Amino acid sequence: MKRLAALVALLVLGWGVWMMLRTPVEERLMAALPGNQALYVYADAARLRESSLFGPRLAQILGERPATYQLVARQFEAAAASVGSQTVYVVAAPGALPEAMLRRSLADLGADCEEPLDESSCAVEGVAVRMLDGGLVALASGPEPQGEVGGVAGLAERAAAAISEERALVWMAIDPGEFAELMRDPPEGWINLSLIARALIRARAVELTLSETGDGRIALRLNATCGNAEDAKELKAMLGDLNRFGAAALRKAKIRGWPESLETMHATVDGERTEATWGLASEDVLQLLER
Repeated sequence: MKRLAALVALLVLGWGVWMMLRTPVEERLMAALPGNQALYVYADAARLRESSLFGPRLAQILGERPATYQLVARQFEAAAASVGSQTVYVVAAPGALPEAMLRRSLADLGADCEEPLDESSCAVEGVAVRMLDGGLVALASGPEPQGEVGGVAGLAERAAAAISEERALVWMAIDPGEFAELMRDPPEGWINLSLIARALIRARAVELTLSETGDGRIALRLNATCGNAEDAKELKAMLGDLNRFGAAALRKAKIRGWPESLETMHATVDGERTEATWGLASEDVLQLLER
């Protein structure tokens, strides 16, 4: 009987591991994010490391961190994040990351993690870190990570499509209503986004992708679905006005590069959908990330 029970337990464990490996990483990550957030982001970490534009800069950033931190960071294959009024919540999927290695990395950063990370979070540099089911790692700047908290239906499929079909490095979804609410009292450094939030409120759903074009530039694509054709036309007009205003303000401030990047904007309307694209200079994007 004991042997039978052990065999059944082994089969159940094997089935659970098989199901975890069978589930797409986008689905596992998005399912761990909270719902009703303003922004959702998915990044293909492996593709970013291999990128001719972002890879060298990421390697430089990692090179400035402790050795164990570098080992941990190189394990991650993808990451997803949500931004709300209370917290920034990040969930990352490592290819193979023992808890002991993660604990050593946190210790190198000054953390004192007394409890197992799958039972209690550990605070480091103002961020709570915890291991979730399936080997996922969660980080939160607000409330303590609590494992699977629901996610949003359809996000995983849309993120997967952007990553696979558009070869996007980063995908983002914006809830216009939640984003507008967040921008009522924007986080520090986000004040200029309040103007964008006012324009996007005309849309029901907004998605953005960031991808390489192959000629040293970064393609930023915005797709918005509005409630009707008139709102779609109005959104296109407002995005154009904001784009011209931003380029003029940056040029007046004698900031090079970005005015020319913004002026590459091309926008179209197709029924209830508005699409806008920009060809950003890679140097401008990298400088922005370094701030």
